[in-house]
Amino acid sequence: MKKIKTKLFTFFEIINPYIFKVLISFFNLKNFLLKRPKILIFTDSRGFEVTKFWNRKNPFSSYIKNIVLKYQCTVNVCPEKFTSILDFLDYYESVSYKKFDKIILHCAIVDFAPRPESSFDSMYESKVDKAKKYFIEEFISKENRAFGEKYQGEGTLSFLNYDSLFIKVLPLLKKIPNLVYVGINPVLDDWDGDYWRKRPANINDQLILDNLLINEIDEVIDMSNLDREQIMMYTSDNVHYTKAGFDYIGNKLLPLLPKL
Repeated sequence: MKKIKTKLFTFFEIINPYIFKVLISFFNLKNFLLKRPKILIFTDSRGFEVTKFWNRKNPFSSYIKNIVLKYQCTVNVCPEKFTSILDFLDYYESVSYKKFDKIILHCAIVDFAPRPESSFDSMYESKVDKAKKYFIEEFISKENRAFGEKYQGEGTLSFLNYDSLFIKVLPLLKKIPNLVYVGINPVLDDWDGDYWRKRPANINDQLILDNLLINEIDEVIDMSNLDREQIMMYTSDNVHYTKAGFDYIGNKLLPLLPKL
């Protein structure tokens, strides 16, 4: 049964981006004819509901659906195994000619969360070209950094550190017009939800970097102030959102979207 479930998750992760690209194109045609504003949405895995296999990379399982129905949308949901702010910057360069009326960036937890050294190495290897492109290779190289608390026998590192974010990445984000950053909620240390193991003890160090973006970007959805009850209601595993969580984010986004 577990093998079947794994295959179904993999199948829908492959097929859903194609299905929903067609569906979004249909609504874009309608909204183009109605001369609706243009919106870019770029997310990591928090942009879709993760517990059901048919929702893998399904933007219609989140707050994104209501935006697609009303606006001309360019949607990019979790394009990489480790979907990073660097991927967003690279992608934005390729589509910036469209002059978006609003850009929603729901991404950063992959960059900010402490991860064991082996996972850091995998992410670093997959992003090394972009690390060079955005001149952060020297900042994030583990040879130049101190490891955090151990997790599963390995020292931990976040992919981005404070200096790489503040000196190199943040100035690029601040140049992007009409940007909305959707932030990171705290992780509870005594509740795992659907997640199958404990997260690193220093996981909430991610909020230090999150706070930097919250303080420096003009329009943000600050999730760092969610309390215990809200985290257990709005997330399935401290990270990924339930319907109630997506409704919460959608309601926070609503006043920031262009008026129709």
